[in-house]
Amino acid sequence: MLCTVAQENIATQGKVKYKMYLNYQGRVVPDFAALGAPDEVGYTDCFDLEGVKGENSDHYALQMEYEMPVKKETTYTFRLCSDDGSMLYIDNKLVIDDNGEHGPVYKDADIVLTKGTHL
Repeated sequence: MLCTVAQENIATQGKVKYKMYLNYQGRVVPDFAALGAPDEVGYTDCFDLEGVKGENSDHYALQMEYEMPVKKETTYTFRLCSDDGSMLYIDNKLVIDDNGEHGPVYKDADIVLTKGTHL
């Protein structure tokens, strides 16, 4: 599995849980609760598609979750890159909104996290 340097530094060790919904035809990030049961559930090392087994590479919705241990309160930078939308929530708060139909786009956000575990 190839991870970026930043992803390697968080040492997820296969603890990123994902839920994949195949053949999703929407144009925005869905309400995952309304999609029903996922077609695939698993764990991977990185926040990318390398460790996800899904068969459909173009029409899908993917939800990833990780309980991130934070050892020191400081400002952390998060970055998303997605083609056709993504959203980043930390502790159920929207941090990056890159929703909608578009080509590959990078979006960054800085957020102060306190010591402890954050979802």
